[in-house]
Amino acid sequence: MSYQSRKAVARSFLILMLIAILSFAIIIYAINQFFTRADQEADEQACRASILTRVKSSLRALKVVELNPFPIVCKTQDKTLKGDRGQVMMQISELSARCWWMFLNGEYGNIFDKLQLTSDKKCFICYTFNIAEKNIEISGKELMDYMGEHYYITQVNEEGEEEGVTYLDYIQSWKGSGVIMTSKDIEFVGEKEEVYSIYFISPDLTLWGDWLSAILGNKELKEMNIIYIEQNGANDELKDPHCKVLESI
Repeated sequence: MSYQSRKAVARSFLILMLIAILSFAIIIYAINQFFTRADQEADEQACRASILTRVKSSLRALKVVELNPFPIVCKTQDKTLKGDRGQVMMQISELSARCWWMFLNGEYGNIFDKLQLTSDKKCFICYTFNIAEKNIEISGKELMDYMGEHYYITQVNEEGEEEGVTYLDYIQSWKGSGVIMTSKDIEFVGEKEEVYSIYFISPDLTLWGDWLSAILGNKELKEMNIIYIEQNGANDELKDPHCKVLESI
């Protein structure tokens, strides 16, 4: 075999090795992504199941406190949103609806209540996220408009016809009554350092909470569960969402 032929064989072998290594890396990445998504979905399913167990087994003592030995097993998930403005708004809407789903579509109140007599709204951060694309700018109003115009799910009505349910309707009235809101003047921007949080807020429905809501007025609103989207403050300190944040539940 000539020197030139050996050189060509070596080059071909090197190319094949590079292709094999690249293919292996792609396969490993795909497997890792699959199991990451599977783990996240498993965490969401476990969270919802634990909440359902809790609300179905709670015992109320003298209409003042909830007695419940079952913990809530939920984890805050961190996300990076990618795509154009429409895709980012869709992903924020999806995460908000998923948070609402995990906490049983707002059909139950006082989910976080523990042994106490004071009125105290508690909340949990379902997701934190940032936006990958730097040229993205979305106002809170634009997000709410998007959620009111785009469908989250479709369902079959009593006449057997398929109809859509918007993100807003899904949270506000599909099963339980709820509210979705953002902090005042929030702006979603594509900067890695800018992080946002999606909260689920559950109001106090103890005897004290009922009395306080009646005194303050607008009792129905104060009893609703809330999805609240907030921008994290400087140094990763969260701005006040008017609730007690539970880091582990």
